[in-house]
Amino acid sequence: MSPVRSYWEYTLKVMRLYWLSLVMLVAAGCGSTEVEHPPPQIVGERMNAQGQVIQRIITDQSFTITTHPSPEGPHRQVDSKNIRYFLEEKDKPRRELSPAHSELACCESYLPVSGSDLWVGAYLNINAYHLPPKNPESLYFELNVVVFDTQQFVAHQKFDATFDKSPTDAFRLENGNRTLIIRSPNRLKKYDVIAGRLTDAEPGTEPPK
Repeated sequence: MSPVRSYWEYTLKVMRLYWLSLVMLVAAGCGSTEVEHPPPQIVGERMNAQGQVIQRIITDQSFTITTHPSPEGPHRQVDSKNIRYFLEEKDKPRRELSPAHSELACCESYLPVSGSDLWVGAYLNINAYHLPPKNPESLYFELNVVVFDTQQFVAHQKFDATFDKSPTDAFRLENGNRTLIIRSPNRLKKYDVIAGRLTDAEPGTEPPK
């Protein structure tokens, strides 16, 4: 085979690889986009003295997903997520809560606060932590506490919390969900859900477990 022929065969091979790569890059950037709507989820229920549900907090979610081609097959990527919160009451139309209630996404579920129209949720974020300078062997995690009503009031508090064996050891709701006991770095704390006040727990208070 002559050197000229070998040169041109090599050049054509390189050009074919180049164009193939270019086509794959263009295809990867032109993935298909779709919007998915999972079924609504109940994240909170309030019952009356007879055990009948009188209120529900419902989520309506939508996800924008782009599917990109790849050598391993189609790759699905969530581009955006939208969550809307609704109140359901017996014999009343479903009502969407205000934009301020976007804070509710911090917690997975909510409980009614007895003797009030409030709801409370607590979620320990184990991915948000820090090492205290005086006790570097312990990890303190971010406890999110969200209290809200179905009008405009939303309060989002963050506290340091720790646990012994399981994240469920970090906090406990009691007294009709009016009181939150927190295993804080130094000692047990008590959060008054209605008053929004954090104080030291009384001596003898059992830690969450």
